[in-house]
Amino acid sequence: MGIPKVSVILTFYNRPDMVKRAINHIILQSFQDFELILVDDFSDKPLALDDIEFGDLVVTNIRNKANIGANQSRLNGLKIAKGEYVCFHDDDDYWMVDKLEKQFNFLEENSDYHLVTAYAKTNKKVVKFPKK
Repeated sequence: MGIPKVSVILTFYNRPDMVKRAINHIILQSFQDFELILVDDFSDKPLALDDIEFGDLVVTNIRNKANIGANQSRLNGLKIAKGEYVCFHDDDDYWMVDKLEKQFNFLEENSDYHLVTAYAKTNKKVVKFPKK
């Protein structure tokens, strides 16, 4: 794989089960031209990834030298990101299987847009964010 179209930056701290669930949601994306950058914000115990099958996915796993928070962790991921687009994912996020595909296609077809967000869906309601 050459330069990925998207860099997915997944930040986490001390929630290994949630991180693994999030990674599995990312791996299952219908759009596959992305790299995955895992940023551990100095969890008490480093994340073991031996039980995850990444296939051909390019994965970079970095660990902060101290707990610096989610925003600084995202910036650390940005420093090494190679993708044309960047997508942030926190350990407690859920992604629908076509999320990256829909957002990538939208940005490619709408050059006047530079940012795409999504909506939040709970068991009881859907919270949509304004378009502008």
